[in-house]
Amino acid sequence: MEKLRAARRPSHGRPIPWQPRLKLFSVVGVFLAASLVAAVPGAQAADGVVMPFDAGLPVRIIQGYNGGTHVARSRFALDLVLDKAGTSGAPVLAPIEGRVIWANGPGEGNGCVSIARGDVGSFGVLLCHVVLDRAFNRNENVARGQRLGRVGAAGTVGNNGTPHVHLQLYRNGDYHDTVPFSAPDGLRLEGVSLPSSGVYNEHSGRPAIVSTNGGMGAARSVPGAAPAPGTSPASDQAAPKTPARPPAAPPAAAPAVVRGTGDCLNVREQPTTSARILTCLRDGTSVKLVGEPAKADGFTWRQIEGHGWSVADYLRPDAASPATGPAQPRPPAQPAAATPAQAAAPAQPAAPAQPARREATVRGTDDCLNVREKPTVQALVLTCLSDGTAVTVVGDPVKADGFTWNRLDGKGWSVSDYLK
Repeated sequence: MEKLRAARRPSHGRPIPWQPRLKLFSVVGVFLAASLVAAVPGAQAADGVVMPFDAGLPVRIIQGYNGGTHVARSRFALDLVLDKAGTSGAPVLAPIEGRVIWANGPGEGNGCVSIARGDVGSFGVLLCHVVLDRAFNRNENVARGQRLGRVGAAGTVGNNGTPHVHLQLYRNGDYHDTVPFSAPDGLRLEGVSLPSSGVYNEHSGRPAIVSTNGGMGAARSVPGAAPAPGTSPASDQAAPKTPARPPAAPPAAAPAVVRGTGDCLNVREQPTTSARILTCLRDGTSVKLVGEPAKADGFTWRQIEGHGWSVADYLRPDAASPATGPAQPRPPAQPAAATPAQAAAPAQPAAPAQPARREATVRGTDDCLNVREKPTVQALVLTCLSDGTAVTVVGDPVKADGFTWNRLDGKGWSVSDYLK
């Protein structure tokens, strides 16, 4: 009888077929799934693009997709600055591994370098406004995180007065075939998907994205780094750099027009390139200049009534509007202040900046005419004007790269052969 019971009793040394195995398989499956999920971010970081700055530094987008100068072949470009440190002079690192397709010389042109990966799809990146450390050869191999150069100072390498890095993703080995930083067409940036919906200046002002590039991060000194505890940020310290002026009668509000930016003019909180940008005034905007000019960071700045401070080079006198405001009458106690104040509005020497003007039409392109930031074939394309577009040509022609170039009012530079 005991033998019979033993024969019916399940053996504890041998598992019952299938049911325990199914439990074991489900436990293993959970661990496999967890490991796969954990691996995804790392895989995305390896396959995607990282920020061109040291690891650990938060990076802001100040101009996004379809922004002011991001049109046509640059429509999916991003303009990047450091969020917690000064951007000018900061080291610029390769955001992908690949080979150099082309590059400007150190300090030349718009400070651009194009790097393409060698894998399927041939994704690549274009970086601009960088003072490259040296001349890079075509097809030279570049490692991700390798230092390329430093961010150009304000007013250099085509940065329009704002130190930043222009970052653009492309495919098929052609930097004109630009794509957004998102699937399915492009790659993520630091694992963050930045899709395009076609809206103006998309992703500008979004929360900062922290760089994982390089690996040295905070250990590497960055020009204009965040101040020590107990001090104010650099942007707050910039204001005292402007020397205090003795009290004087308020000068006339001099009318002016924003001209020659090719897009828009940054207006800052203080007369310094490190101050916060309040807005960007488009070419053709009428403004009133108040107060005295201030000099800082190699520029002359003017205060715009109701806005902030801008570089004076792009503020031209508006002859159509007389000076306004109670600035005309001067207090008798300060007669000497009237003459300097009126002479201080001399954007007058800038008047000859528009010596010759003529109307023209784009002809003979069979498609559209590239308008570039500078009179050179290496400059960024700002837009492309269709045949039949009416334009105004201003100033004298310039010869470069075997072409004659004309400046188009409020737009940029184009080859004169197609301006009839």
